Amino acid sequence: MRVSVIIPCFKANKTITSTLDSVFKQTMDDYEIILIDAGNTLDLNLLLPYQEALEKEILRIIPTEDPEGPAENRNHGASLARGEYIAYLDADDQWASDKLEKQLRAMKECTIHGKEPSICFSGRELMDEEGRDMKQYIGCEKIIRYKKLLRTNQINCSSVMLKRETALRHPFPSGNLHEDYVTWLSILSADESNFAVGINEPLLLYRVQKKSRSGQKFKSAIMNYRVYKYMQIPFAKRIYYMITYTLAGVKKHYGNSSRKDR
Repeated sequence: MRVSVIIPCFKANKTITSTLDSVFKQTMDDYEIILIDAGNTLDLNLLLPYQEALEKEILRIIPTEDPEGPAENRNHGASLARGEYIAYLDADDQWASDKLEKQLRAMKECTIHGKEPSICFSGRELMDEEGRDMKQYIGCEKIIRYKKLLRTNQINCSSVMLKRETALRHPFPSGNLHEDYVTWLSILSADESNFAVGINEPLLLYRVQKKSRSGQKFKSAIMNYRVYKYMQIPFAKRIYYMITYTLAGVKKHYGNSSRKDR
């Protein structure tokens, strides 16, 4: 098994089939899907078209009584994964059909001094809550190290691939902060030679939820500050990075994000 796809699912009956379909349409087929049914909110009738995948355990449904949060559910999925690599996907997002294939290639080929990247991620196109194209693309840089990531988080969780052993060493923390940002920073700061590689292509179709934590800008900024505090960044540098975070946010959401080749 090459890749374990981890999908935390909580009250996502409206979007989960389109999310699953985007995985089953991948151009490589050496994967499993671990769907964490948080709080038993999933309508199992929606899974009838995937009966063969369920029987072959290509798709595994893991029910949990306590909905917990996405951090705990991603960690739980990683503990059950059988793949060499893990790819995270939220239950309302979708992937381009060649996403996993391109990321596996990048993990092997985009080396620096013989070292493979610790994280692979990609650019993303935005859709609204109803799945309509917002005609906005958010790109990414090719090489990201710890200090550059501190300036702003370019790494969207639903675009990430990393080795299972890395995921187990660096679980998502709980708390009222951007737990995925903490995780990427923790991974890149663990060794100064660690780096993330970005594929500047829209391999992720990201659903913008107005009521989500990231959709509320002020709350998101506070959570971002808590990330710097969690990472024990000195106060003066926290203020500096909050400025770079704010400027990057303005550029991302109001600037012209045009597609670039990798």
